[in-house]
Amino acid sequence: MSHPFEARYEGFCRLVCGEPIAVGDLVVFTDDGLMHNECSDQPEPVERPVTVCSDCWLVQPCDCEK
Repeated sequence: MSHPFEARYEGFCRLVCGEPIAVGDLVVFTDDGLMHNECSDQPEPVERPVTVCSDCWLVQPCDCEK
């Protein structure tokens, strides 16, 4: 991660909150894009593995009988 700097363009916080970045907001640059400086202290969201039912295409557990 880079050192915090003021954003010169509008954008979105890519890693944590997904909220808009306004010109002048304090941001940091990461490998994945810009994020708010205050979001850099938060852990990245963790994706849970999911299993999709091959019958109804819903995330399991579903109402299909197996």
